[in-house]
Amino acid sequence: MVSEDANSHMVGTAMAVIGRSFVQRHIELAQEQLGPPPFPFFFTFGSMARDEQLFVTDQDNGLMLVNAYNPQEHGAYFSDIAEFVCDGLARCGYYKCAGGIMATNPEWRETRAEWQHRFRDWIETTGRRRSIGNLRRMMRG
Repeated sequence: MVSEDANSHMVGTAMAVIGRSFVQRHIELAQEQLGPPPFPFFFTFGSMARDEQLFVTDQDNGLMLVNAYNPQEHGAYFSDIAEFVCDGLARCGYYKCAGGIMATNPEWRETRAEWQHRFRDWIETTGRRRSIGNLRRMMRG
């Protein structure tokens, strides 16, 4: 890419597309092992969503679940799929987030209503409007 005069945005975009492909493939592999999800569930944020991925990066991801999500009924599945995907990404060189901003952390596995509340809070109390633009839905069920 350098020999083709690619700028930093082009490189970041290419790396993010590759990263999202790894996420998608790990989701597919997880579903082969764990079965299909009961509803759509995965998204990512941070540099991968902003198309600013660098060569060495960590994971920032979470799960958005339907409002009908029942932790007793669905919790184990989504915990298992988060572990599968995040561990797989780590084996591919995407370091686990030291701050715990990952789908393996229950704090980042929430229903749509919970995410809406979180976003509203971010906008109203911290002015983090840009954070919302950093999200990219990775999969539909």
